[in-house]
Amino acid sequence: MSEAKGKDDTFASENRYWIMNTKPLFNNYIVRLAVSDALLIAALCLLLMLAHTVTFPFHIFEPMRLAVLVGLLWGASRKNALLLAVAVPFCTLFVSGLPAFPKCLLISVELLANMFFFIWSSGRMRSVFLSMLLSILLSKAVYYMLKWILISTLFPAQPLIGTGFGVQLAVAVGTSLCFALLSSGCERP
Repeated sequence: MSEAKGKDDTFASENRYWIMNTKPLFNNYIVRLAVSDALLIAALCLLLMLAHTVTFPFHIFEPMRLAVLVGLLWGASRKNALLLAVAVPFCTLFVSGLPAFPKCLLISVELLANMFFFIWSSGRMRSVFLSMLLSILLSKAVYYMLKWILISTLFPAQPLIGTGFGVQLAVAVGTSLCFALLSSGCERP
């Protein structure tokens, strides 16, 4: 009897180290990143559904770009931002049916270009604001070039520009300023 008790105690003492050193689920970086990404996408989908019920044009503020930038700030990971750039437009397409699939592809390319240009320019510029502003403007140039090609070949009745350039420039400056202010306390990607 004492031998059995001794074996149980040995088992418990050998495994105590393993039991005490197991980490809670949310201490895992990948799980935290996945949960934060899922929350971001869910909030964006809710915002888009809300936008359909009111007449205010929320799309002017580029909520998909904001979601990707918030993901970049929260995760401080380039790979996560690139994944969000692809996933966000398709998740909103599946949840709300908008944007249409061709525009969804365009937005994904634009957001990917935004992240690539930001990663490239942030290594060359000291100012996060200027780096983000440049990356947004360059990604918009890519977006409008691809949109022009798509419209001229497949959808000739569609307008090239839906939101005025002045509004887009103001939103780009505001987004860059907010990103620079919020990233000042974060590790640079």
